[in-house]
Amino acid sequence: DTLGGRFDATQAFVGEISDVQMWSHVLTPHDVYSLASCGGHMTGDIIAWTESVVELHGGVTKYPFDPCH
Repeated sequence: DTLGGRFDATQAFVGEISDVQMWSHVLTPHDVYSLASCGGHMTGDIIAWTESVVELHGGVTKYPFDPCH
């Protein structure tokens, strides 16, 4: 794929996805452990998952999800 390329339905994501974060730096082992053990919630500085911004298309269903409860 290329930036500005066209959509190819055979390459579309099919599955479940939640709480996507992306940082501009490598997280420390402590940060990763804290996230994995629900000791805190860090928000990515490049991509920050915000449910209010998520758009649903093509029959997608949105379910509540809280991995720490």
